[in-house]
Amino acid sequence: MRLIASPPATASGGRRAGRRPAGGGAAPVPWGRLRGAVLLALAIGAIALGLHSRPFLLTSLRITGLRQVSPAEVQVDIHLHPGTYTWQVRPWVVVRRLLRDPMIASARASLQWPGGLAIAIRERVPVALVAVPGGRWEVSARGRLLRYLPASGGLPPWEAASASGKGVPGLPPGLPLITGVSLTDPVAGQTAHGVGLHRTLGVARGLGAAAQSLAARIAWSQGVVQVITRAGLAVDYGNGSQARRKTEILLGILRVVAREKVRLVSVDLRAPTTPAVRLKPGSPPLVVNGRAGG
Repeated sequence: MRLIASPPATASGGRRAGRRPAGGGAAPVPWGRLRGAVLLALAIGAIALGLHSRPFLLTSLRITGLRQVSPAEVQVDIHLHPGTYTWQVRPWVVVRRLLRDPMIASARASLQWPGGLAIAIRERVPVALVAVPGGRWEVSARGRLLRYLPASGGLPPWEAASASGKGVPGLPPGLPLITGVSLTDPVAGQTAHGVGLHRTLGVARGLGAAAQSLAARIAWSQGVVQVITRAGLAVDYGNGSQARRKTEILLGILRVVAREKVRLVSVDLRAPTTPAVRLKPGSPPLVVNGRAGG
């Protein structure tokens, strides 16, 4: 007779906790749950394959608002490699990269499904060119250095273009040239400082829209700002203060000069309340409010 030992009883008198029933295996997985998992995996795979298909490749880039910045420069700025899919692009990252370019003041980016990206750009506008050895710097109204234009082969590109009747692509025509100021280690995107630059830029802002048709050069010398017009007229702006008011007076004088057909050598606007003019020898007198001057 064979003796079979029974398992010791637990404190509660039942079988030992955790022992599986004799002959038992893993609990069967319900077929409905398994089928759901398979369908979910197939759906995810299909979506992944679809997103990696040709229609979702970034193949269209639409850029608006460009004047000086070229589409090629924008593509370098946004740093998106060929083979990028639209769903991989983060518009806010694109904007952040674009704003690193000193020429770009603001930008908006939006996805154009399935394979496009639209970018709207607003560029910073230069108000003058600052003369430096070997070239010119474009500078904004607040002194931010935007872009360096080197001289090459004799005439600088803007002067050579002017001689040929063509402008530098995107560069606003007729920007005045600031001379007599120095830039220490200029870098695109930085704001340049200095009394001379501050004063001459104040005059450039004060000239406003008249700068493009009136001023050829804004010179800083010994604390004095002088505007040289495109007709060669020297205008003394003093220390550059009240530039807008002085420009209004200058434009009024030039209207009278054109009407009276007089020829000027210079205009002194250091004291806006008492402007003075100097006539060329042989010029008829300048009559203002019935009184001859000059």
